[in-house]
Amino acid sequence: MNKNIQVFKNEILEGLPNKRIQYQFTNDLHKFRIEGEGEPTYWLYVNRELEEDCEPIIILNLIRIYHIVDTLNKAVKSKWLYMGPDSMREVDENFAK
Repeated sequence: MNKNIQVFKNEILEGLPNKRIQYQFTNDLHKFRIEGEGEPTYWLYVNRELEEDCEPIIILNLIRIYHIVDTLNKAVKSKWLYMGPDSMREVDENFAK
């Protein structure tokens, strides 16, 4: 697993310690499935170019600037987030299908 993907996983697990993360890469999209026992499942989709073009410290800063962990901590139902080259936005369950 490359260092940028590990940054995503580490930061999410630090902020959501009771969760598990499954990672996959398909269709030029990094997909993180974040789930916990009896809790909603969250998905974080990351654009391939964003991951490839940024240094790990930039990835970490973007996760914090976009409040990814806080957003997921506050969610009471399943949530799907997409990080692109210049923004983060909420998407629906059909986004990556």
